[in-house]
Amino acid sequence: IPNAFSPNGDALNNTFRIILNGATVDEFKIYNRWGELLFDDPLKAWDGTLDGKEQPAEIYLFKAIITMR
Repeated sequence: IPNAFSPNGDALNNTFRIILNGATVDEFKIYNRWGELLFDDPLKAWDGTLDGKEQPAEIYLFKAIITMR
């Protein structure tokens, strides 16, 4: 699970997602520091936007539920 990403369009670390061998990500949510839900899709990667608007460089929290196979 990465601890940072840089959605700046350089094709390196532009999205944030959880990739694990031998496990399934059942829930993946990202929140800003005020508790606003920004992203909710365990099958996709977050690109650092909300409704198409780039979010500021900030501290974000994520919640993941992972099932080991």
